[in-house]
Amino acid sequence: MTLNTPNTLNPKHPFSEVTQGDVPRISNSFLIHLDRIYLERGGDLFKVMKQADLPYETLLGNGIMVPFEHHNRMLELSEIELDIKPLGLVLATRQLVAHLAPIFDVLLSQPNVHSSIIALCENLQLVAEGLTISIRTDDTFAYVEIFTDYSFLYNSSTFQDHGAGLLAQYLRWIIGREFKMQSVSVPHLEPRDLVRFRSFFGCPVSFGDSHIAICFDKDILTRSVVGNVKNSQKEYNQILEWDRNASLLAQLRSIIRTNIESGSSQLSFVADSMQLSKRTLQRRLTARGTSFHNQLDSVRAGLARRLIYQAEFDIADISLRLGYADQICFSRAFKRWFNCLPSEWRELLKSDY
Repeated sequence: MTLNTPNTLNPKHPFSEVTQGDVPRISNSFLIHLDRIYLERGGDLFKVMKQADLPYETLLGNGIMVPFEHHNRMLELSEIELDIKPLGLVLATRQLVAHLAPIFDVLLSQPNVHSSIIALCENLQLVAEGLTISIRTDDTFAYVEIFTDYSFLYNSSTFQDHGAGLLAQYLRWIIGREFKMQSVSVPHLEPRDLVRFRSFFGCPVSFGDSHIAICFDKDILTRSVVGNVKNSQKEYNQILEWDRNASLLAQLRSIIRTNIESGSSQLSFVADSMQLSKRTLQRRLTARGTSFHNQLDSVRAGLARRLIYQAEFDIADISLRLGYADQICFSRAFKRWFNCLPSEWRELLKSDY
């Protein structure tokens, strides 16, 4: 039996180019956390955004629909700039299913896994135009597949890795962390290093296929959706926490961001807010290979990059907002983060945008 949503592409048909002027768009939420990877790796984010013809607002706003081709070009260029391959899987690891935020409730409210997948098929265009997801079954297995008519996606290994990774994350989200895939298929050629693919999917991965596909046991379709409102509140909260990455680090960074302007972002305040002792918080951060100072520094860097873009704030204002004693201390930190002074970055923004 095969269950397809309307307009599902036939993978046996040759690739067909979409009519000129038909421009698909995708939510900017599919770029979430990309800027963090740049901050960690030290790549030139502004250079790549300019090459991809994407304004910096793309990383700041919520629910912005941007041209899919520019979005994909941004990821392809970033893969080169950051020297991370496959960037699509790395990004999917961090994003989990944050990109599906507009349709969370619809997907979670379904009575079983099969219904949730059908809901995704029917609502995908709300967040990613130009893609079609379908589900089919045989006697033993279920196959969830992604198709596209657009050559810039069909021929992009970066898109294929990202799409397959996000589809796997969605299935883990509604089925549970114990979900096991039987196999994964992607169209691009086999890479030299298969370690990340095997680690991410936990199953055999085949390359050179006609489309993205994830195969799993058919019986899983009848399971209740993890996080379904009919399940216990505890289970529901656990899956949402897992998706949002509301871990110790995420909670800590959120408290710092919320309170940094008031000056209440020191270790003692944050520890109290998390209902932990300073020693316990420091020990848990050390176990994660980081420290309070490193997390505070990282949050400041991210906020600085956002604020420097807003012309209504001068450098002195930004220094105070980030909790620095004076503008000189802030400028030194900014130079360390981005290899240029705040004033130089702002001039670069004026010339680029």
